[in-house]
Amino acid sequence: MGCSSLQGDHYIATAFVNKGVSNFVGWDNAVGSRYTDGATQNFVSSLAHGETVQEAIGNAGGPDPTYHGRLSSLDTALSAREQFGSQLVTLSVFALLLSVTLLVTRRVIRGLRSRLRVSPGTWSPDNVINVLSE
Repeated sequence: MGCSSLQGDHYIATAFVNKGVSNFVGWDNAVGSRYTDGATQNFVSSLAHGETVQEAIGNAGGPDPTYHGRLSSLDTALSAREQFGSQLVTLSVFALLLSVTLLVTRRVIRGLRSRLRVSPGTWSPDNVINVLSE
């Protein structure tokens, strides 16, 4: 049992949930090696005696006396909501960047067209730079 697997963004736990696990149990902060050995033994023993995951977590022991990490489980519904929220943010940022890119491209093309209509014989790379800087 590695420490801090349920701390922060839950990337490790979410990866397991995405592969179909029904429960992910881990530490919400750092824990010492002696503490984690005893707590893990209590947890596994409780599961072996037919207790639920939540009951086994409760029987594992309190927080680590030094680092204060606790054994806890990830709510798989919460993980799905977190993942959806993360994907929604990514999609929103992508849409915003695409919109800005399209608007800038449209402005550049309009500027080039207006310059070419006014003086078609004077087109040069310098004119393109002038349009871009307007």
